[in-house]
Amino acid sequence: MAKLSLDALKIINLIKLTGSFSTTARLMNKTPSAISYRVICLERNLGVKLFDRNGPLISLTKEGENIATEGEWILKAIDNLECKLMIKNPRNPVFNLGVSESFSINLLGRSLHDFSVKYPKIKIKINKMKDGSEWGDLESSKLDFVISNISCPSQVDVKSKFIGENKLIFCAAPEYIERNHKKIWCQKDEEGELLAIITNSSLDSHVRYDITQLKIKNKILVNDFFTQFSLLEEGYGIGIVPMLAVKKQLDNQTLSIVDLGYELGREPVWVGWENRNPSRYKSWWIEELDKLKIAIQFDEQDAVQ
Repeated sequence: MAKLSLDALKIINLIKLTGSFSTTARLMNKTPSAISYRVICLERNLGVKLFDRNGPLISLTKEGENIATEGEWILKAIDNLECKLMIKNPRNPVFNLGVSESFSINLLGRSLHDFSVKYPKIKIKINKMKDGSEWGDLESSKLDFVISNISCPSQVDVKSKFIGENKLIFCAAPEYIERNHKKIWCQKDEEGELLAIITNSSLDSHVRYDITQLKIKNKILVNDFFTQFSLLEEGYGIGIVPMLAVKKQLDNQTLSIVDLGYELGREPVWVGWENRNPSRYKSWWIEELDKLKIAIQFDEQDAVQ
């Protein structure tokens, strides 16, 4: 009987899970034609039919189901072995995730939980990034996966994908808005006294603070979003923030949106990984991308409502 490679077992397993050649191709960073050709070669070499094809519907044959079941056991055994090796190997005991400082980390909650359950011995380190250095760190293997508000520079040799946008809003504590209502909407010839609390993150490059409708007199520059959110919640000023990052505060009304009548802009969300050192852990996160994209779209609609 012809030998089955781990790559072939993974293809069979993914087609079984997704019911789609095209989805399997996307998850494995291959073209659908390459996956189709690989399956044809497997069937020819093994002398069995693996899949029944009925238009867009794909199902495993009895022989295909047997191979997929045994193959899944083998893939899980490889997973367990990799976990043990990574714990024993001091060179790579941690899965490093680089995340832009302004990214709504709550959107990763479910993914982080599921990853920890699947790979309980792998430690996850979340590295907050500010200046776009995450892409260089990804290329040099200092990071394993990146979620960034900055697109990957063309000279950096990694895989990247745009998955959504994070709406930017002006917000403040309700009492601050009520107390400074006239100052917020003052006329052009009036002197404003608003205090802006802003961060020095890369988010600043996406927005402008000299908005004519708002008369901002002073600014407080802070190093992180946690400090900014704390000061805003305490009613000390007004600030520009990604909406999904303050969804909880908007829901419990500790912060409110200042409606300017138009959008300030949107923060893009990019994800990235490099393929020179493939692992099951990176593959797992790549499979999570669609869920993350849906979460961004759903949560923004929910926050607007």
